[in-house]
Amino acid sequence: MAGDLGKADDGLGRPERRGFFECRLCRHVGITVFISILLLEGAILFYFSRDFERERLLELERVNFAAIQSLFVGTSQATGDGGLLADATMLARATDIRGGALYRVDGRFIGVFGEAPETRIYDTMATAGDGRLLADKTRYEVKWRFSVAQPSLMMIARLDASQVKTAVAKFFWRILALVGAISVIVTAVTMAILSHLTLAPVLALRQSLLAAGDDPASPERHKITPERADELGEAFEAFNRMLDRLAESNREIKQRQIELRASEERFKDVAEATSDWVWETGPDLQYTYISDRFFKETGHQPDDIIGKTPREFAGDEVSDENL
Repeated sequence: MAGDLGKADDGLGRPERRGFFECRLCRHVGITVFISILLLEGAILFYFSRDFERERLLELERVNFAAIQSLFVGTSQATGDGGLLADATMLARATDIRGGALYRVDGRFIGVFGEAPETRIYDTMATAGDGRLLADKTRYEVKWRFSVAQPSLMMIARLDASQVKTAVAKFFWRILALVGAISVIVTAVTMAILSHLTLAPVLALRQSLLAAGDDPASPERHKITPERADELGEAFEAFNRMLDRLAESNREIKQRQIELRASEERFKDVAEATSDWVWETGPDLQYTYISDRFFKETGHQPDDIIGKTPREFAGDEVSDENL
């Protein structure tokens, strides 16, 4: 009787059904797959979150640069420092610029309006696209140069980046939810496939092993029909060959036992037919067999000598005579 790959039982003849959380192998594989996907998607999420934040900051910089640049169109040397700062303060109210520091192109400091920036004119910073996002991520400082002004001006602008921080947080949690959903779905599909392709055959193999152990006389009746061309199929074939060898060994043992019993019967027949005493001892010199003629002629019982050595039996004889 070959085992059915689709009908493993619990070793007691009852169909064995195991869910995901009852299967240790499934749990280990499922958790490994889930964590692997999370780590991979987490790394991708981190990269895209940083990229999203950079794009939003560049957009914030472009919009506000265009707005503030219009202030300096047509300015001349005659425009005083106070006028420049007043105009910048007024325009900043309509933009995301929360403050800044103005400089002449030769580095001469003009003044500060609104919130004073932490960055200084000589700090290393590109003119665009490489601003400085402060630790709380609510302020973003950039260096601008206005060539439309005569002479050129430079500004360290302090921009309100709180809306960027909020947008990045929403983006992060939205993508994180998507990553979680993808991880769960992929893990569930993987486990469903794994259960069908691996768990059911493994349970069938386990059931056949238990059944063969409970039926040592005919282990070949519990072979599994291999229906796969993979490693599990090879394992099933090896299992079947093992059962065939066990069955062959059992047949040889039975034949040897039959031959041994026949030999013992012939020996007993010869021993009973002769007038001599015939006995047999084991490796420890204890009597294992004595012909019936000995008991008839001496009056001893089998319990008096079987299992004893000649010295022990002789000692018992001496003790009986002393009594």
